[in-house]
Amino acid sequence: MDADITVKKLTDLFKENITELQDEPEFQWKREGIKYAVDEKGEPCLKLTIGNVALDYDLWEGLRNPALVGLYPVGLREIWEFFANRRNTGIDESGRQTIFQIPRSYDFARKNYTRALIISVMLPFSLKTIESYTELFLKEKAGSSHIFARMYEDVNLIIDKATMRIAANLVADDRVVVGMDNDTVKAISKEAVPSTRRGTSHGPCKGGNYSQKSIAVLMGLGQFGVSRIVFRDEITNGKVERFSGLLRSIVIFDKKKLVKDGKEMILLNQNTFTMQSALGSEFNTELKLTYHIDPVTGRFSYHDSKVTQGPIELDSAIHIEENTARFTSTMSDEEITTVLPPEVILENTVFFPHLKKDFVDHN
Repeated sequence: MDADITVKKLTDLFKENITELQDEPEFQWKREGIKYAVDEKGEPCLKLTIGNVALDYDLWEGLRNPALVGLYPVGLREIWEFFANRRNTGIDESGRQTIFQIPRSYDFARKNYTRALIISVMLPFSLKTIESYTELFLKEKAGSSHIFARMYEDVNLIIDKATMRIAANLVADDRVVVGMDNDTVKAISKEAVPSTRRGTSHGPCKGGNYSQKSIAVLMGLGQFGVSRIVFRDEITNGKVERFSGLLRSIVIFDKKKLVKDGKEMILLNQNTFTMQSALGSEFNTELKLTYHIDPVTGRFSYHDSKVTQGPIELDSAIHIEENTARFTSTMSDEEITTVLPPEVILENTVFFPHLKKDFVDHN
């Protein structure tokens, strides 16, 4: 597929695949019996969003709780390690043979890929089917839930198949693509998460350690309702339409520049290693720095550092949001928030605008 991945291209591709799937024996419904929502053209009312993050980004920061995403949710590292391990066995996620025999570490991914692209998609249920099912209860008529159950099963299967077909279509030499259908989510939870961090140890979460619902909400596809049901409201011709359906996602590791608030960002990874010794003992120090830098202003919007000296490790991170800085560190469980003055210098190891201003512009 074209190197540029956009919401419109992917939405059209999903609609095309879902429509083609209707010609297969298991999906040959009558037009009035289609189980997913359709628009006035008869096309699927598919909802899709795309987000991108650096590979160091913690998707679940502050959310690790049994009542939210569980204690040990699957993140980018686990998804990569699952992919690398599957490649090591000589078979990829879709069961095809591959010559990629050596599992690549997550450090390899960080050095070779600049970002993770997360695609979240919803295939809403047919409103007619939901309304007819609801009517049974409102009128207190005797009826069966078979229609609703069949709708769920059919939509579940069709979005599963469409997701994996599109994931295969997106594969290219300069990116890694992992389609997160039901089978993949179960496999990652089993293969990339220790047994002591699954099941009840993880929390009362359905479908393993990867939450499609939480990913959808993080990506802005919808919001949580009662019982953590994800729904999406849209205004059409002055009327609010509510959509709810089944969710899937695709995770892509690629080499494109990070995009934040519509702007391309520079991703800087810097590693420094110092060998030191005293009185016969080694005190080697390793420093890893990450910056997300605005190429126009030269200021960073995110910075983390990891200092390792022997068995001692210290991690810290700074998030810049407009005129506010949030600081976290492994030295404390408390998050520090500070209001920044307009003249604050957000220095990094690439841009030094304050030095240019003092020594060049002002002679």
